[in-house]
Amino acid sequence: MPIKILTSQLLTSKLEQIGINPGDGLLIHSAIQYLGQPDGGVKMIFQCLHNLITFSGTIAVPTFNFNFANGEEFKVKETPSKGMGVFSEYIRLHPASFRTLHPLQSIAINGFHAGDISKRVTLCAFDDGSAFERMLDLNFKCLLLGASINACSII
Repeated sequence: MPIKILTSQLLTSKLEQIGINPGDGLLIHSAIQYLGQPDGGVKMIFQCLHNLITFSGTIAVPTFNFNFANGEEFKVKETPSKGMGVFSEYIRLHPASFRTLHPLQSIAINGFHAGDISKRVTLCAFDDGSAFERMLDLNFKCLLLGASINACSII
């Protein structure tokens, strides 16, 4: 069985069809393996998204890691996400990205609202005043790139 290839043209077309526009804030949950092999890797996916939302848009991804609950130290710059996929790690490691300080349910943010959202510090990741509440206030869209609706943390 041949490997399905995900091209930038196909991805851009599908994102436009579902209404991804300049200035959008996107909370993205991904399971890239279900989309096909990205021609150009996850960088291509980021570039397609960035080209559509432009510099006025924002990309956020979960970078959850629950090892803190087992006594491991959380380091905002170093602790990898766990089970969140390659796209989340790509955004977390991107030099222009910020990350929230929540030791269990952090998010990495890249784009226009990244600085604002990353400064939200609450005991629970979903409390009033949290990064998740700020994304709701900003009318972020939840984009599932191969992931199931069951993965959507903002619901």
